[in-house]
Amino acid sequence: MHKRPAFILTMSAVGLGLLGLLFGCETDGPTEASIANEFPSDEPAPFTVVKVWYKTTLFLEPLPPGQESGPARVATGPEPVYALLARVPSNAVDAGAPRLVVARTRDEVTVPVGEQKRIVLSPTTTLVGCGGPGGLSRANYDDIAKRIFPGDAVEPFDPAGCTLAPLSRDAGGDSSGTASVDASGAD
Repeated sequence: MHKRPAFILTMSAVGLGLLGLLFGCETDGPTEASIANEFPSDEPAPFTVVKVWYKTTLFLEPLPPGQESGPARVATGPEPVYALLARVPSNAVDAGAPRLVVARTRDEVTVPVGEQKRIVLSPTTTLVGCGGPGGLSRANYDDIAKRIFPGDAVEPFDPAGCTLAPLSRDAGGDSSGTASVDASGAD
């Protein structure tokens, strides 16, 4: 007497499952992204990309300037890309523990379903570190450091003594490869 509603529910579930199989995945390949470090390599202490977080994917391969990661599967939808950068002195005398700073892409990145995208981190695509012209605000910097890279020894935001902004040949840098900048913290 009550078998007919159960049969209808079972057939509906099977039908929806078949529709999902037929129309749910219309891609030929996975959705992937790779990371390219296009920060200048000719500075005394160029940025190395230490880690990158995009959507649900953590890229752990350190990338010196000019290097690119292999592809990794990523989720779709717009979101900024977050990076942990380190200034690594090219001069062995200056080599010590790298100073870590957080960064975020200026724009959200979207990887279309079933496609591969090359995500470029460079001075023009990325908001770097501790303020300064084109840098992150204190609130953004602290939020990224705590939420995205909580276990890493990130340099504290210091607008008064910010020495982590990309170097400029005329910025008054000293021989250590750092340049002080006015770090008002504008975003």
